[in-house]
Amino acid sequence: MGERLRKYGIDIIGDIPWGTHFCQFYQTKEDLMDTLVPYFKAGLENNEFCMWVTSHPLGVEDAKEALRRVVPDIDAYLEKGQIEIIPYTYWYVKEGVFDSERVLNGWIEKLNHALTSGYEGLRLSGNTFWLEKEGWNGFIEYEKEIDNIIGNFHMMALCTYPLDRCHATEIIDVVTNHQLALIKREGKWEQIESSRRKKAEEEAARAAKAWEYTFDVVPDMIAILDTEYGVVRANKAMAARLGMTPEECVGLTCYRVVHGMDEPPSFCPHSQLLKDGLEHTAEVFEDCLGGYFQESVSPLHDSEGKLTGCIHVARDITERKRAEEALREGEERLRFALETIHAGAWDLDLVDHTAHRSLEHDRIFGYEQLLPQWTYEMFLDHVLPEDREMVDAKFQKATATHSDWSFECRIRRVDGV
Repeated sequence: MGERLRKYGIDIIGDIPWGTHFCQFYQTKEDLMDTLVPYFKAGLENNEFCMWVTSHPLGVEDAKEALRRVVPDIDAYLEKGQIEIIPYTYWYVKEGVFDSERVLNGWIEKLNHALTSGYEGLRLSGNTFWLEKEGWNGFIEYEKEIDNIIGNFHMMALCTYPLDRCHATEIIDVVTNHQLALIKREGKWEQIESSRRKKAEEEAARAAKAWEYTFDVVPDMIAILDTEYGVVRANKAMAARLGMTPEECVGLTCYRVVHGMDEPPSFCPHSQLLKDGLEHTAEVFEDCLGGYFQESVSPLHDSEGKLTGCIHVARDITERKRAEEALREGEERLRFALETIHAGAWDLDLVDHTAHRSLEHDRIFGYEQLLPQWTYEMFLDHVLPEDREMVDAKFQKATATHSDWSFECRIRRVDGV
């Protein structure tokens, strides 16, 4: 989330970001105290709201006493409400029923309360000793949902499971739905990384590598801009066009380096994006870059949905513009030539029946101005009846064989001539 790491409190784990979801397999009360006491101590010392949901074999008073041995002023933390230590019957199970939606909403409410109270986030732990076999599948679905959403919040969780009550398949269920598992082996805590999580991270790394490669090999000029028009990153094509390295582009103000201006130009698509948060495209002539460009911007957001900038792509369309201009000039010359020799041009699309023609074409048929439309049927109406069958037969043959349509015929102008 772009923020500093949090102290986890357990040496073999080190510092971690918000959004972590770990689990622990324990066998004794001492195993629980071994991890949860330093875990919550770190949270209290770093201005986090802490919530410890207890179950056998470590009750509420046991938890308080264990904390008191390493956090002498634990009572002050309890009194001001920075930590809550409650039994599972007050949280997971109400009237003998576990309601995953209620529990999930409860965590979010606790987090919101923590943030509005000035704490930096929520650190929680819940013991599952109370969980019975018939409720296992429902609880695992709840864990899966927690694992899917926790990365969006200033929250971390350490879920504890009694090893003696978990069979092999259940251990797999637990590890699969957590980023990391702690288990004691020969008196030392060891980490078990979720294979699903590891695979997802490897796939993400491959995707990032592919994006890196694409970012630098495409000929389009690409830059990531922040909300202050600063260049966060530029690809090789962009840097080369500016006569710099990608590293030298970072921190520059885009409208100064690209447009040579002290403020964004009126057509700037990034300015429009900053106003409405939407994608925008513009075709512009960039004097400093010496050509026409199609510029497009797409918004970038952080994990909380806040607009952080855009991806700006500039495609050189100079050759296309030159070709379009050459085509336009060619059409103008053709139109001039046709009008000079009093020849008309008529282009008919046989798919959508749209027609394009010159003014001289319509004048040949006696019209002073271009008609709103011109169809094949309108043309046949002007052909003398004696020639109409021949003309239509040649037209039908040409369309069937995709060949040229060439003929001579007599016509009658609209004025009867």
